[in-house]
Amino acid sequence: MGKKVEAFVFKYRKFFALAAYVIPIGLKIILHGTTPMPLLIAGCIVMILGMTLRAFSGGYLLGKHIVIEVGADYLCTSGPFGYIRNPLYAGNVMVGIGVSIALNEWYGYVFIILTYVLMYSVIIPCEEKFLDEKFGDAFLEYKKHVRRFLPRLRAYQGNAKASCSLKKGLWSEKYFILLMTVAFVAFYFLFVR
Repeated sequence: MGKKVEAFVFKYRKFFALAAYVIPIGLKIILHGTTPMPLLIAGCIVMILGMTLRAFSGGYLLGKHIVIEVGADYLCTSGPFGYIRNPLYAGNVMVGIGVSIALNEWYGYVFIILTYVLMYSVIIPCEEKFLDEKFGDAFLEYKKHVRRFLPRLRAYQGNAKASCSLKKGLWSEKYFILLMTVAFVAFYFLFVR
């Protein structure tokens, strides 16, 4: 894939994800859909778990994970990164599944999951190429032991030991947390009957 396409997808990934949420929500409003309260609660729980994973993972990156171009100051293999190479993206997928559960519509799953699959099929190889070029053998060793999305049972024991700043992780997620909170309150008033 061309560098311009990779850079475009990476830079505007928030807007692709936002569209993946807005389109099914708009369809549900137009079609006068409803959501039972237990599904709204279940969706909210899954979403909170995903946001918690994002904030915790972001804390290991010292809150420097919200960027518009690929970059890294160091190879993080600590915390959730010792179990899975892409915990932030796994958190996003969990949030997407939580929203889909709360939407209670088949097209919500299709839009949200398809968007993440398409985005990450571009973004992850681009990031991994960058990490391979910058960190060489250390990244290859890490990649050999830690899978992209299927977590390990025991943490990878690499050389880099980053500490977590949960405060920075939470602070970097403040707008995402606010947006998801507003969305679920809106879901309650729009869809729960």
